[in-house]
Amino acid sequence: MAEPGPRLRVGALYPDLLNIYADRGNLMVITRRCEWRGIEVSVDSIGLGETLDPDRYDLLYLGGGQDADQRLCGEELSGAKGAALRDASECGTVILAVCGGYQLLGRSYQLGDELVPGAQVLDIETVRGDGPRLVGNVAIEVQLAGMAGPRRLAGFENHGGRTALDQGQEPLGRVISGHGNDGSSGFEGAVTGNTVGTYLHGPLLPANVWFADWLIGRALGVEGLDRLPTDGPAILCPNHVSFLDSAFLMLLVPRNISFVGKAEYMDSWKTKHLFPMMGMIPIDRSGGDKSQAALDTAEAVLRRGELFGIFPEGTRSRDGYLYKGRTGAARLALKIGCPIYPVGIVGTREIQPPDAVMPKFRRDCTITIGRPINVERYRSRADDHRVLRQITDELMFEIRELTGQEYRNVYAGKTADSEPAATAARVGSVDDAPAEPVSVAAGDAA
Repeated sequence: MAEPGPRLRVGALYPDLLNIYADRGNLMVITRRCEWRGIEVSVDSIGLGETLDPDRYDLLYLGGGQDADQRLCGEELSGAKGAALRDASECGTVILAVCGGYQLLGRSYQLGDELVPGAQVLDIETVRGDGPRLVGNVAIEVQLAGMAGPRRLAGFENHGGRTALDQGQEPLGRVISGHGNDGSSGFEGAVTGNTVGTYLHGPLLPANVWFADWLIGRALGVEGLDRLPTDGPAILCPNHVSFLDSAFLMLLVPRNISFVGKAEYMDSWKTKHLFPMMGMIPIDRSGGDKSQAALDTAEAVLRRGELFGIFPEGTRSRDGYLYKGRTGAARLALKIGCPIYPVGIVGTREIQPPDAVMPKFRRDCTITIGRPINVERYRSRADDHRVLRQITDELMFEIRELTGQEYRNVYAGKTADSEPAATAARVGSVDDAPAEPVSVAAGDAA
């Protein structure tokens, strides 16, 4: 029996009417990029007269359509279905609307003397202009939630409507070339939370697969996949609160990750085949030469320029506290000269608590990565235990900042006679970039 994994539930609104800008290509990219990672995907069509359940979907999509089709959809979106769409947006459901779908997310679309009502999800209004259509290639610079820095989106635009944003409504991006919302403001699209509207098509996602990954990540509770380096070695170090941590992390990251897992997993029929296929390196926790062999394998993985994951606590936290980190990750990073990424996992303990047989997948889970820890300045002192402890304490501080867990200054599984408000010390070994969390994956050291 296969281990259950993440599932993405997609709802396509009016796919028979709003489909003129290769919108099936956008849905296909979302589906394929999930399937390549082992994420189950379901896509439902939600047509005229059909009810939208705002709690049913992780991602909703609206494409482009002709004016006549937009009239039909607009009439319905001004009622109960629009209210459901607003509820979904307010609850954090990811919504992507392209061209005509973007216009329908606003208050209204003025077509001459006729006013087409909208869903009122975004604070925008669109008027069909008297001038020429805004047509051509377009590129914009965007800064989306959880991203480490600005990125570019490119596509094609072909619209007669001029969209104005209310004061306080955030645009999707700044126009680098092309027309954008109205040909004059310098803005393109609009974004509120996880709701994104844009005129870019072509289709949009095949030309900007990183954006597809951002949408998928937000929908599944994984932020900032763009933070993960596209190549080169790195060590990913999350907290460890559930048996599912490794599986979720491995499935949701576009790069392959090898990770350490306890050798006992090889004795279970449930995991002895699955975990090696996912890249697990079994480690004998009795120590000595058997443990060293696993670390030698991890070193080889990093020297090949790949990702390696390890839980610095060494085992699962059965009570939800964050425990003192072990220095293996710091030792490897100093030896290879690669960064360490602190990763925060929240919610997997509720999905599958310790000793629970079956997971409860309707619970929410978030995976977040913080700023990378750069160890280059310490490489000349790689054998100094104080340096190893300093890097590791910094790592645990950053993980605590991402998860909000209470920190206990003892190793997991140990006890202390007294534990004052023990805190991991921040020692300044992290890059000085702003600490915007982003999500990524790592491995298992339990």
